[in-house]
Amino acid sequence: MTGKAQDWGILAPHADGFAVWLAGRGYASSTVEKQLRLMGRLGQWLADERIPLDALDEDAARRFACSVRSAVRTQLSVRRVMPVLEYLRSTRAVPPEPPTSSGSPRQCLMLAYERYLSGERSLGQSTIAKYSHIAGAFLDMLPDPAGDALAGLSAGQVHGFVLSRGTGAKSVLSGGTPRELAGAVPPAAAWKLAGLPARMDASAVSAVMRSCDRATVTGRRDYAILLLLARLGLRAHEAAGLELDDIRWRQGTIVVRRKGGRTEELPLPADAGQAIADYLTVRPAVRDTRAVFISACAPWRPVTRSAVTLLVKSRCRAAGTPGRAHLLRHTLASDLLAAGASLPEIGLVLGHRSPFVTSIYAKADRAALAQLVRSWPATGTAGA
Repeated sequence: MTGKAQDWGILAPHADGFAVWLAGRGYASSTVEKQLRLMGRLGQWLADERIPLDALDEDAARRFACSVRSAVRTQLSVRRVMPVLEYLRSTRAVPPEPPTSSGSPRQCLMLAYERYLSGERSLGQSTIAKYSHIAGAFLDMLPDPAGDALAGLSAGQVHGFVLSRGTGAKSVLSGGTPRELAGAVPPAAAWKLAGLPARMDASAVSAVMRSCDRATVTGRRDYAILLLLARLGLRAHEAAGLELDDIRWRQGTIVVRRKGGRTEELPLPADAGQAIADYLTVRPAVRDTRAVFISACAPWRPVTRSAVTLLVKSRCRAAGTPGRAHLLRHTLASDLLAAGASLPEIGLVLGHRSPFVTSIYAKADRAALAQLVRSWPATGTAGA
């Protein structure tokens, strides 16, 4: 038994299971002990306050944290209590988190907008979060009730908001008002393909790879991710979203989940495949997930797009060179172009849906640029 039954209040039956659950998610033994002591204190508090276990929720956890802070002057946050609540919910000892769909009219509007961005626009989670932030700010400026305010929305209100917030409001106004107001969003001055694609030289890429200590679990993971970005030009979210079943060892291929829900099967370079295999031999054994790459710190969980972005920046900084995840993608495209690959071939590797997007790399090489030049009409044929 993890501790004496009388020390745990109404949570005594759950102590051993909680300890196993924490250890399975990679928590250090010292952290497990701290969480168990916290669980015991919570169980005693629930008993003293005569709060039944099925009434434990975020509000009760917040009140518990406040009581501990006032009693022993310990800086206990609600976040530290959440692992206990998460575990109890996973065992159905307490009710699940209530759905948010039954919220206020404003919340319902936001949920409908997010479903539109995900379903109709096929946008990624990071883009949805960015647009939702803009939509939330837009709704905040409207008086209650939001539905009536949207029905009476004027072009002047839209114009004023955009001038203060930016042109991201255009998507907010698509379908959310009874009349089309997207035209009230003033366009921003921009020129397509105005810049040159940045790249890293070979020595800088090699230095970034060497920054990974492959004697450690984290170093092997980061090395495998960096190779996928450098050899296949994967986006950060594509590397983060890889699952074990996406790697087809016998065929020597890898399935990549692109934007908009598309999937593509690409050849898996030998060095990248070996790096993934080396990592999988030491990868934390996490249940309930098929993700290839797992977080370095507890709780163990699949890496996110932002985690991939941050680790690339960290490795570039350690190598003494400025860089980011997308820079490795640009470098691959430039190297393929220099090796004689065509623009359609480069677009296929990078997962571009439009050849117009790939055409920016033609500016890095005059021979490739010639593929975009239309033939000049012969003398005497103009106007024919």
